[in-house]
Amino acid sequence: MSPPARWGGCLCGRVRYRVSGTSLYDTFCHCVPCQKATGTVAMSSTIRRRSDLEITQGRDVLKAYKDTSTDSGKPLMRNFCGECGSMLFAFPDVLDTVVGVAAGTLDDFDQWRPDTEQYCMRRAGFLEKIKDVDPSRRFTGSVRSEPEAQ
Repeated sequence: MSPPARWGGCLCGRVRYRVSGTSLYDTFCHCVPCQKATGTVAMSSTIRRRSDLEITQGRDVLKAYKDTSTDSGKPLMRNFCGECGSMLFAFPDVLDTVVGVAAGTLDDFDQWRPDTEQYCMRRAGFLEKIKDVDPSRRFTGSVRSEPEAQ
């Protein structure tokens, strides 16, 4: 049986979405582009199949930024609400079947837990490793890179 759908949206409420199925992984990304896109220490995302995302409202106010500062050299389309500026989705060209959904925009964000940390080499010096993340799921770079040294 599939888990129940999760709902979310932007700060102003103009954009609403639904994600179904299970996450591929739930990550805390410490890369510099994610820090700059969020204006904070990391991006918390639930990584899903693109087919599991349904934008139910506000597609007309979504804006996109083509981020070309990726490790792969392939662009990442960052989608945000054109009204309130909430970062909502990231569509990587390098993995064209997945979408990163900004976890903080989930209605039940208090239920979200990361199982992965990536770009740990860029983790802010004042941040601790996330204790509930298995060490084998902490990567120096992307999830395709080597795990972080213990």
